[in-house]
Amino acid sequence: MRALFAEVRPSHLLHAAWQPVRGNVMQSPENVEWLAASLALVRTFQECGVDQTIFIQQSGRNRHEDICESLELFASDVMPEFAEREAERERAKREALAPYVEAAMARKQAAAPLAEGEIPMYEAYGNTIALTDEDIRKLPEGNRRRVLTFRKIKEIAERA
Repeated sequence: MRALFAEVRPSHLLHAAWQPVRGNVMQSPENVEWLAASLALVRTFQECGVDQTIFIQQSGRNRHEDICESLELFASDVMPEFAEREAERERAKREALAPYVEAAMARKQAAAPLAEGEIPMYEAYGNTIALTDEDIRKLPEGNRRRVLTFRKIKEIAERA
């Protein structure tokens, strides 16, 4: 695995290897082996320089409580091991990237400052002004009033 990671140099890990076992995800026999394999994979990724891992927790029929329990266990039982090495990993990453960052900054050309009248203005009304009258009639009362308020603000701004 290390040789593959060294050759490919991945930057992210997306790992979704769990059996859904309601109320006992982390301790279920089906997942004990997955947990050991997952930790070995994350450790190897960290050793090879990967600094982001994405865990899919909300797939399938997992209850919110089970997802939270799993994340809490990960945070309390697994993350500390990786946090111990984080400062050194971050230092090594900065050091390795320094020549590239320096070269990029040397190529960067600063833009001339804009005068006050040259700064573009964009009104931010969201999608509420794109709704049709029929769409608005179907909205709950509070949402309908909010959309109509934004439309009124837009009309006032256009007259000003």
